[in-house]
Amino acid sequence: MKIFRRRAYVLLLMLLCIFALPGKANADTKVSMKKTRVKWDLKPGKTYRVKSKYHAIGMQNMDVKVTNFKKTKRNGKVTVTFTVTFDLTVFRPTKSQVHRMIASMNNDDDDTVGGHYNCYIIDYATGRNLDYEEYDEDWDWDPEYDYIMNDMDEYYEDVDEDIDALRDDNTGVYVSVKELKEYGKITTYDNDGCYVWLTKQPYRYTITYPASYKNLCIGVGGCSYLYTNVTEEKFNCGVTAFANTRDYKARPGNWHFMRVR
Repeated sequence: MKIFRRRAYVLLLMLLCIFALPGKANADTKVSMKKTRVKWDLKPGKTYRVKSKYHAIGMQNMDVKVTNFKKTKRNGKVTVTFTVTFDLTVFRPTKSQVHRMIASMNNDDDDTVGGHYNCYIIDYATGRNLDYEEYDEDWDWDPEYDYIMNDMDEYYEDVDEDIDALRDDNTGVYVSVKELKEYGKITTYDNDGCYVWLTKQPYRYTITYPASYKNLCIGVGGCSYLYTNVTEEKFNCGVTAFANTRDYKARPGNWHFMRVR
């Protein structure tokens, strides 16, 4: 089972950016990370045990570790680089669990058994995602629609507002992510020949920002839901705070953060 940082997948899941309607923006779209109950204990070189939801069998363990952390300053710019590795192989499903996961996945016409995770780059002052999805002006949305991944082709009313105005993003932060080669693959079969495979999946992050910027946060964790809803997609697009997402509200302690000063 292969997992990607913005929402895990067996076969790659696509994400749709969803934005706020004109006149709907309010103070709670910006919630300082200081007000959250995440764990501020993320340190390079330390392994953290988090949980993530799977089809039919609920929350299961995975490990996450940040390594190769480096911060450099040059010509008024700061560059932070690090590798984050999500290890799903700490969860060893039984044959029965494999069978139930695959059956549930097929019943939902889904292409992932779960095991979702994320590494977030967030602004401490606003709680907004700095590694946001690119806006496509041709996409429409309905703020009342509980978005399901398999309904990518369903678009709704037009968005008139400028995405830059919605984000109110003057941080100057640029995030680049490279998916590295997975390793340590473990495959488990049920009695019918169906199988689930789990791996260790590393990603290499490069973050560049002005030396005057002091609000950079890095956070890692597992996801409590199989699909994102409108709020999560708005967060992915950088227009609402992490504190508003279901993944945070469900399990604040499932998320480990650090400030980069």
